[in-house]
Amino acid sequence: MQTAPRRLVRSSPTLLRLGSALLRSQRSNRRVNWPNPSVSVMVIAGAVLPGCFHEVKEEPRRPEPQPIPVRGTFADMKTEDGAVDGYRVSRTCQKPPCIALQAEHGTRRFVTDVRSEFEELRSAIHGSCKDVTSLFSSGAGAGCMRAGPPALLMWMYDWREVDAAIACTGHQLVKAGSNDPVAICVQDRYFSIED
Repeated sequence: MQTAPRRLVRSSPTLLRLGSALLRSQRSNRRVNWPNPSVSVMVIAGAVLPGCFHEVKEEPRRPEPQPIPVRGTFADMKTEDGAVDGYRVSRTCQKPPCIALQAEHGTRRFVTDVRSEFEELRSAIHGSCKDVTSLFSSGAGAGCMRAGPPALLMWMYDWREVDAAIACTGHQLVKAGSNDPVAICVQDRYFSIED
């Protein structure tokens, strides 16, 4: 394991004053409001070791995010254009590489300015599509018909799972009575190491 680089910092008069204020406040049980929580750590070090050098550890640099590239191709998708089990699918989205779908007889709008309604639909779809492992994000935005109403956008990185994503999303749209357009988009996934 790589150790973090170290450097020595001399306690400054400002840190000493702040450290003294901290010690006085602790003795009198008064609270000191610090502008930044990390200041208090430095202040304590400066107060305990006035005028001395103390060690400051620097965090190692984080590696750059690594993408997960798109897996499969558009040809791996078997769902055809048209009506399927109460929802309509369109493979000719104006926003490539996306697939459009919408419930045929839905009347309720979830993708609105009311965040709780949007979250209700979004979490129901994510719950319904929990087996679609490449589904990594969703949000609201311009759908396949750019001039149309806002849509629920879903991002995934595997074309081989698009059929499953269409089925679970379409089923949930019909179940919820939603009239919202949905765009399922396939693209590389960028993520951080903590992801």
